[in-house]
Amino acid sequence: MLRPQPVEETDATLAAAKAAAVDERRPSGNLALSIGSGYLVQVLAQATTLLTRVALARIIAPTQWGVFGEAVVIIGIVDTLRELNLTQWATSGRTTRYWRDLPGAIAATTIVLLLGLVAAMPLLSRLSPQLPLTTAVLALTLLPRTWTLGAEAELNNRQRLFRLVAPQGLGALAFVVSAIVISAHFKTAWSLSVASVVQVSTYSAFLLWRSRREVFLRPRLDNAWRSLVSARDFVWLALAGVLLTQVDGLLVGSVAGATAAGFYIMASWLTSRLPFLVEIPLLRVMLPIFAAHRENRERLGAIFKRTAMSINYLEATWCFLLLFNASFVVGQLFGSRWTPSIPYVVLTAVYPLLSPLGTVGWEVLRMTGRTRLVLWNLIANSIAFVVIGIGLGTRIGVVGVVIGYYVATLINSLVIFVLPSQIGWPTVLQVVREVVLLYLACALPLVLVGLLPLPPAARFGIDLILLGGIVLWGMRPLFPLVRSGIAGRSR
Repeated sequence: MLRPQPVEETDATLAAAKAAAVDERRPSGNLALSIGSGYLVQVLAQATTLLTRVALARIIAPTQWGVFGEAVVIIGIVDTLRELNLTQWATSGRTTRYWRDLPGAIAATTIVLLLGLVAAMPLLSRLSPQLPLTTAVLALTLLPRTWTLGAEAELNNRQRLFRLVAPQGLGALAFVVSAIVISAHFKTAWSLSVASVVQVSTYSAFLLWRSRREVFLRPRLDNAWRSLVSARDFVWLALAGVLLTQVDGLLVGSVAGATAAGFYIMASWLTSRLPFLVEIPLLRVMLPIFAAHRENRERLGAIFKRTAMSINYLEATWCFLLLFNASFVVGQLFGSRWTPSIPYVVLTAVYPLLSPLGTVGWEVLRMTGRTRLVLWNLIANSIAFVVIGIGLGTRIGVVGVVIGYYVATLINSLVIFVLPSQIGWPTVLQVVREVVLLYLACALPLVLVGLLPLPPAARFGIDLILLGGIVLWGMRPLFPLVRSGIAGRSR
């Protein structure tokens, strides 16, 4: 007589049960805490960078800053090519399989890119004799970030960015100490790279230890190729956008030398501080929210408007403040040796004003499945930047590169004409109208103050107060979004 036997659990069943158990142990946070943590992380990072750059700008020569800046650009390109928007691919996914496969995919691309970087080292010496060593040391930061990239994205997806605050604070402290002790002593570009390695290693070790039970960290290299194929639209976006987002400083160095690159990179760094402080934490938190509301056109439009205008109120006021007070700010922060960077501060402060809605528009399209449209836009503005930037840069120098970047940034703003298919024309037109009014509200008072016979410090103080009032008025639309997010999480 046959007796009933217990059903054997297959490996797939056991794996699924194990994954479900793991997912149950992965709690989610709330939107307000995640946004606040994201901003706190950026405040720590940017304040640290500001303090060290202000301190070291009076010690280290602009030429050394130029070499370090070129190394940062090169590693930034490598970092973009190995990340390939895979974290956004995982964020847009609907299952945890994406998060399990993410560490292996990033590890595989990191190995390939590091081998390519080693092969390219002899070519870097043509730009500067110190560039290969500076780049090689800075490339060590790619190793710990192989794991932190996925961990940060997964924590952000579950709105648990508070896990990043303590590691960022410890990394910031390590960077300040190492930069002042090592860089101030050797006064070379490679010493700045050493400080960056110390910072990233400290931050990564602490973050991965704190979040080891909450995120997927084990690389599954056997699924790497499948992940890259699945993320091909995001991969193409990364490949198309790498030129526009990374190489302007490197191109300046190639057409005008390391010293000019140092002035340009320092100016570009100054004008991009607030955009980095505003865009990165807010958009990082908003990506999963855009993806969650991809089917609700009205809700997505409201989120887009509040996010875009909150970013623009902060960035526009910062850019106008620098446009009208570049000489005073550079002199106070960096000293007289950086006076040649003042024109570059004015030129680069225009960048965020040319495409006020493009960045947020890109993220909405990416998170709602319209990545091909973003891809073609990136291809167009990258080609424009290469053709115009190189063509004019070899003839008229840095200004030619800047003009190429202006044109590419304007092409980026064409995304606004695609957004109506996602959020409707009324929302788009209303946002465009508010941006125009914002620019007028920023520019007109500063022009009037500039006509008054005031000392630079008084003019800067008045401009700061006026623009601060505009920021407080403009940030009001973000508060209902935060409250609704908190209410949604509490239900």
